Amino acid sequence: MILGLFEAHLPVSNLNKSIEFYSKLGLEEKYYNSLVAPAGKQLLWMEKSSHMFHPDDAREIENILLNILNPKGML
Repeated sequence: MILGLFEAHLPVSNLNKSIEFYSKLGLEEKYYNSLVAPAGKQLLWMEKSSHMFHPDDAREIENILLNILNPKGML
């Protein structure tokens, strides 16, 4: 992780190779591990979503969030 780096714009010419390359760096896991969350935290990986939710992931994301906020299904 690069301390103080909050955003980087990198040119991509081959999306599949770029995803494979950057995934191997493990930056998302390093960032996740650096977060302090006394009440707990979860890392959610959505195949089609990146910096914003993809419509195909909407139902799954909704169910995950509802289960986190209301684990006993009492709402």
